Amino acid sequence: GHGVEILGKKAQFIPPRYRHPMGQFPACHALGGGGKAGKGLQHPVGHGKRQRPHHGNEQTHEIGKAAVLALPLGEKGSNITAVFKIEPFRTEKQGACGVETAILPSAVLSTHTGGFNNFVLRDTTDFISPCCKHYKELQVHFDAIYSGFLASEEQADCCLEFFESFPSAVKIVDPVMGDDGTAYKTYTKGLIERTKELITHADIITPNLTEAAILLEEDYPEFLSEARLRNWAERLCKKAGAAVITGVPTEKGGFVNVSFDSKDGIFRTYEWERIPVSYPGTGDIFAAVLTGSILKGKSLSDTVEEAA
Repeated sequence: GHGVEILGKKAQFIPPRYRHPMGQFPACHALGGGGKAGKGLQHPVGHGKRQRPHHGNEQTHEIGKAAVLALPLGEKGSNITAVFKIEPFRTEKQGACGVETAILPSAVLSTHTGGFNNFVLRDTTDFISPCCKHYKELQVHFDAIYSGFLASEEQADCCLEFFESFPSAVKIVDPVMGDDGTAYKTYTKGLIERTKELITHADIITPNLTEAAILLEEDYPEFLSEARLRNWAERLCKKAGAAVITGVPTEKGGFVNVSFDSKDGIFRTYEWERIPVSYPGTGDIFAAVLTGSILKGKSLSDTVEEAA
């Protein structure tokens, strides 16, 4: 909130009222960032317009030009979710999905880790737990806790602390661990095991195909038949309440996302057209839109279709 900088403009900071006075805006807490599918990473940031006063509690902060460079970028653009969600500067519309968010970075990096050597990573583990304690002291309420990229094994405990501190919140875990059949450089065996533990506390998980294979201790497949894909989704739901698997190649050469909800047993596939380019952070947007749609009361099937 206070440290976000946008295009040399002044922007209003609305002090955190995680329950809007009129009950319009659910609140979401985002830990880290996420993983796999979406569009338009760049445009949501450039809104520096001043809005009309809102209940007389706003604080105006000078916003500098270089803030986008200060936003942390991790695996697959982890934490770029922060860029997507920073519209709380708008008073009439809290975020692109109508959700007011409180964002905690799991790490700050000099560059994206894909394709760059000798990147610098600053682990923020010691920052997260004190924030949780502060939120409890403020007696704020979160409707959802959404976690993504983790920089250390200890950060799994940080996520669990948030889950335990806000038990009524929907718990969404994007188990960001790898892509294209390979785990990321920062994901040790220990961190992978902690991520496997973390998903057992989640209501919804959103792995890509690589991450689903890691979680299930399966070899990475060239494609999955619908029957085998359903088997994978059902097995993941024995660990979490509902599972969404993204970026799955099919026998016919296409691509699908799938969802399975253990509560109603509904399994669905969602076909999409592959565009032959790669953008880091698209999965963060996918999981962010999914989270926002869930908080608007939509079904899992509808949220996955909307996010895709």
